[in-house]
Amino acid sequence: MTLHSVGKFLSSLSLMVKLLGFALLVVLVLTAELYTGFSGKEAQMTLKEGQTMNHSTFPREVELAVIEPSDDGMETVHAIPQSRLKDGAAFPFPGFTLHIDRYFDNSEILDEKIVGDGFDPIRATAGAGMGYAARVMPGETTLDRENIISAFVSILPDNGRSSGRWLLTNAISSAQSFEAGGKSGKLIVRQARLYHPFSIQLLELGSKAPDHFSSKIRLLNPTTGEDREVLISIKQPLEYQGLTLYPSGSTAAGTAAIFKVVKKPAFPIPYISCAMVSLGLFWLFFTARARRKTTAA
Repeated sequence: MTLHSVGKFLSSLSLMVKLLGFALLVVLVLTAELYTGFSGKEAQMTLKEGQTMNHSTFPREVELAVIEPSDDGMETVHAIPQSRLKDGAAFPFPGFTLHIDRYFDNSEILDEKIVGDGFDPIRATAGAGMGYAARVMPGETTLDRENIISAFVSILPDNGRSSGRWLLTNAISSAQSFEAGGKSGKLIVRQARLYHPFSIQLLELGSKAPDHFSSKIRLLNPTTGEDREVLISIKQPLEYQGLTLYPSGSTAAGTAAIFKVVKKPAFPIPYISCAMVSLGLFWLFFTARARRKTTAA
């Protein structure tokens, strides 16, 4: 094998390695986008002018929240995700255990005096759900209708008899009180929440035109001491701590703004990949130019 042949082989091998590297970067970009699409979460905030909020909600997901008051006037919230709500599931807390007697992914709830066959025999013995019966229903398949998620739950003190059974459902918007094991608290099935280490206050609703939704907000972060006003729109969202926040519309009455809150865990990867691709192209250009100069010499 001549030196010329070896040189051609090494040159071809170098080009192959660079092409493979380029292909790998393209795969990395596509993988990052797919990962972001599947793992990214989209929540929303609904705010009236002057209202401040430190959490967003997931419209199609619920959680069972156990709320316990603290001595300092604050509340401790224990959120059980919808994925863990099953018949027979038990969740221990200090002093008591919360037991899921029956769970419905979608249900119909009617006054027990008018129900017929097909309704579950379990009834609530405490709270706002007393006197109602529930039966399982097929899950809703259209975006304009939501499932009525319900659960009959019992509170079992560590030392003593059951404190009662409650009917919890997202059809009942208010929390229901309970006492068990010398403790008091509240129970509620509500939209799942995503809490943030900062708060958003709506200062002005702004434009309501479909293509130009905009709002003036105040960003408050007690940890960093930030307190600043920001005008955001669909075209100019707020990018903050891995979240993208932008106005997406207003309520039917027009009295509150609806904000989309998008969490994209892989959002830096495409930019890093593009930067690497650019560096690779520059490297190919300059090395090819250097080879031409060497050959000419």
